[in-house]
Amino acid sequence: MRGMLLVCCVALALAGCKQSAEETLAEAALEKATGHKVDLDKDGESVTIKTEEGEMKISGGDNAQLPASFPKDVYLPANYAVESVMEVNKTQLIALKAPGEVAKLYADARTAMEKEGWKQTMAMQGSAHDGLLAYEKEGRKATVSFNGEGAGEPVSIGLQVLAAETAAQ
Repeated sequence: MRGMLLVCCVALALAGCKQSAEETLAEAALEKATGHKVDLDKDGESVTIKTEEGEMKISGGDNAQLPASFPKDVYLPANYAVESVMEVNKTQLIALKAPGEVAKLYADARTAMEKEGWKQTMAMQGSAHDGLLAYEKEGRKATVSFNGEGAGEPVSIGLQVLAAETAAQ
């Protein structure tokens, strides 16, 4: 777990770097931390980390966008900005910001996911400022989390989508 956290931190830091010497140093540090061969490919604000176990793609910044493979049947708010995207094998982790209130976005997500045929497996609201929904459909799993700071502030929305092959493991 610590190795994966280190990988994510170094990759996010590298996303802002422009020199290949820094990429080489980052690869060496990641290889030492994980014990695996690591290949970093930096392209603008995106980083791809390749190991024997698979590939991790991380992107963020002003040009971040949903991956083309993001499922069409997973809830997205009417207005949103993509903060970051991480793809690890068959799992997508998406961070969004959206205007509105947590309660309304939470209710919209429930309605949208059920309309698309997702079966709700968990629903939690700790306060007016946070919530979590979990769903399953055709061997896939999806979670939608909400975190708001209060009136007038954008709501942070986290989407985690596991493809059928990953979800079955």
